[in-house]
Amino acid sequence: MVEGKTARLGSQTIQLPGTPAAGASGPIELGIRPEFVKVAAPAPGLLSAEIERIDDLGRSRFACLRVGDLRMAARMPKGLSIAGGAAGLVFDPAQIHVYADSRRVEGTA
Repeated sequence: MVEGKTARLGSQTIQLPGTPAAGASGPIELGIRPEFVKVAAPAPGLLSAEIERIDDLGRSRFACLRVGDLRMAARMPKGLSIAGGAAGLVFDPAQIHVYADSRRVEGTA
């Protein structure tokens, strides 16, 4: 659910770079590339995720994650080790895109 400059995913909120254009119709979706989502240790205020696996691509590592029924990927910082599979996610708000009815919606700052 998107309200103003925030999106809610379960009980967590994600800050958006702007307010999606008024009058957007259709289902609202968020899009962000995995390199703009960073895995962190679980902490209050971060979106909680479960790590399913970690892919080592040589110069970088990406985690395959589950947030409820949603599957996604995120960048694993060098040297980060998380025990137990629980993780927090940090989003780069400037890289989050909002889509309404599968079309990108331009927002206002």
